[in-house]
Amino acid sequence: MPRDDLRRLARLWGVVLEDSVLETPTGCVAFGRRGEDCVVLKIPRPENDETHSLAALLHFAGSGAVRVLEHGPGAMLLERAIPGRPLTDLVIASCDDEATGIICDLIAAAPTRPPR
Repeated sequence: MPRDDLRRLARLWGVVLEDSVLETPTGCVAFGRRGEDCVVLKIPRPENDETHSLAALLHFAGSGAVRVLEHGPGAMLLERAIPGRPLTDLVIASCDDEATGIICDLIAAAPTRPPR
């Protein structure tokens, strides 16, 4: 079912999907392009706390986080962070201080206005 939803939303939002779809415990994700832009189409599982990520991303409004390009009930189209490097890579490489510094920079860049 999520794969069908991804295809339907891709058509609706003008996204050309890449071949792979990732199904994880937190949801379903597909990568693609909209025009020249690399994008991520994401459908979080309703029972997972990942469903709250849309509100957080809308609050950040692209400051220290990816921008929300489109959203609808239970789904979102996001700009794709490229090159994209998980902080866990730094932690695994024993670079905890560097990972912590990145998190601190993101917190400092966060909007100071209260969420809507």
